[in-house]
Amino acid sequence: MSLTSHLKDKNSLVRQFILDRFPNTRALTKEASAAIKKSTTSRPNGSARIPTTIGGAIDYRIRYFFPQESSRSLLAWKGANQASTQIENGFDAIPEVSADARMNPEIGKSGTILHPAGGVVTEFFEELDSFLESEKPAGRQLDHKPETVLARYCYVLSLFEEVSRAGAWPTSILFKQKYKSSEELLEAISDDWVDDILNL
Repeated sequence: MSLTSHLKDKNSLVRQFILDRFPNTRALTKEASAAIKKSTTSRPNGSARIPTTIGGAIDYRIRYFFPQESSRSLLAWKGANQASTQIENGFDAIPEVSADARMNPEIGKSGTILHPAGGVVTEFFEELDSFLESEKPAGRQLDHKPETVLARYCYVLSLFEEVSRAGAWPTSILFKQKYKSSEELLEAISDDWVDDILNL
């Protein structure tokens, strides 16, 4: 369930948390909107950033402040399954998944279509679940090292979700090389991008 969906759901604990902590945001948003209109956009130094991907990663980090169901319920899980063969064998390993295939309910139910036994994608989600169980990020900020690891996981989850929403695209970091392990995939995430998430 996306963060936006939580905010629209009147019964959502996430929505209730936001309303309790920030009961009167109208004056704040009015002031912020006025300031934004007068400001100029500046791109930070360092590696090229994709704002939507970083925004998605921040969404995932916010989610992990709350108790979560299995990673298999995430939209990123569906995208990871669609991209798994390409991640391990290169972008041209399989044809791009069609819109009809992306909407196939069997992908959402079982998470097995295009998902080889074992492999980097399986390893990624198993290690993510193990990390979450060990560190328990719900309701707190972690120490710097585990928080950095979680930021990398969140960035990759955002990349997987993009595949689910729009299909695989060859310029994505997911497909720029053949990954042999989950660790190698996480290490491919730029420190600049991680810093953006940590500075949330």
